Amino acid sequence: MRLDDIRINVVVIIFIVVLGFAVGLQQFFHKKMVIEPVYQAFASIEGVEGVELKERDGMIVLTLSLADVEHLHTVAAKISSAAARFSQPFQILIKDQPNETLKAAYEQMHFALEQGIATGYFVEMAERIEELALKHKVDFALRIDGSYVYLQLHDGGHYLYQIVSRRDQPLIARLES
Repeated sequence: MRLDDIRINVVVIIFIVVLGFAVGLQQFFHKKMVIEPVYQAFASIEGVEGVELKERDGMIVLTLSLADVEHLHTVAAKISSAAARFSQPFQILIKDQPNETLKAAYEQMHFALEQGIATGYFVEMAERIEELALKHKVDFALRIDGSYVYLQLHDGGHYLYQIVSRRDQPLIARLES
């Protein structure tokens, strides 16, 4: 075989077709083996109404629309457990349904939350949050564990969920609206 007998344009076309097929096949397997199982794992959690999944810088960014749940800490634990089953790094954002009353109440409460986390004075934090909830006439639930402080605010059919990490890098955060 001589080099003169090789048609460069045919080789280039075959290379492009094979490369395109390989990239398409990789995308198909990535979707079937990574994206769909992640989506299904989070969509099946009770309290999760919607899942948006994006990939950014090698990380999966999930936006989870939550229903009006009674125990935010339980739903958050299920979300963390689902994330632990996968090897990919996650950023999980929760989406709630706040109104202006809830947003205003949280604006004042977040100082007490941050101070309580920084100082460890959780009783005082809970008392201050209760005072502010009464002032704004909203229902609230507060829960603390080793990793997070969970605050739920409710006003009629509206709800605001705040999960504040007691560490530097939270797995779950609230999507600011």
